[in-house]
Amino acid sequence: MEWIDAAKTVNAFKVRHSGPVLAGNLFDGIELGGWSDHTWVLHPMFEQIDSLDKRTYDEVFGPSAREEMTSGPLGDKIREILDRRDTFLLGTRTGLALNPGDGWRRVRWSELLNRSGDSLTEHQYPPNVDWFPFRSWPISLASPCEGSMDVDTLQAVFDVLVRHSGYGRNTRCCLSFARTNSPDFEPRVAQARLWELWKVLDEQYTSGGDVSTPQNMWAIDGSWFTYTSVHLMATKVCGSSAMINELRRNEALETLDWEWPLPKIPDTEEWIAYAESSEDLSAIDDGWPRSALASFRKRFRRD
Repeated sequence: MEWIDAAKTVNAFKVRHSGPVLAGNLFDGIELGGWSDHTWVLHPMFEQIDSLDKRTYDEVFGPSAREEMTSGPLGDKIREILDRRDTFLLGTRTGLALNPGDGWRRVRWSELLNRSGDSLTEHQYPPNVDWFPFRSWPISLASPCEGSMDVDTLQAVFDVLVRHSGYGRNTRCCLSFARTNSPDFEPRVAQARLWELWKVLDEQYTSGGDVSTPQNMWAIDGSWFTYTSVHLMATKVCGSSAMINELRRNEALETLDWEWPLPKIPDTEEWIAYAESSEDLSAIDDGWPRSALASFRKRFRRD
């Protein structure tokens, strides 16, 4: 295993793969398309069994967080922010968390969303904290991990990757950690055998830093690719249909075939109205005024 240049390695893979870049960067992970199939593995959450505690994370830990803030310019500034009426502790889990154990049960995303009249469908953005109705999470719920798979999910995904890699555990791959999950706040990429993923995570743990799964992992031969943005609560896994279908069938995992919404396609009258509103009718781009095209692209872009 060796640590190599992050930017060059990621950019070289993007060029070699030639699939579309759908989202992200070296700061939080990169989402690529172009594989035969993919699915999102939803990070699990848990709730206390028979709990009657209706308090939120902010109600339980907010006062102590304010009191324990150190004095000085930075501490005073943070305390001032915490004291604002619209500031609260969200209470989401981060990093490579463990199953909370006895007294807790797993609750599926579909079940929790159904309780609030919502569902897994028709969300504009990938699985994240905004899919849930909580201003601050209930103390009786352990949220999905944000920016990392938990231990059990990672093991399940790892086992599937091993079975669908040409050299199994010894398959050569890259493990890419975004800036926000690196000790020196710089992106890091390790070129390693697949089994050495656990070695990298163990090094994170022994160094005393935060432990999280890579934001991107990919086989050197490009047969599979994973994406775990630091802002999301799910991991996108791309690869062969056989591999992705095995993930979907895995009862230990909850998966979702979420797709970016298609951009709004204007009707003919809207297109003509933009073209006719152009002040520069002499500047033609594929038969349309450039200013009209620019306005069209700005209004109807995906985001």
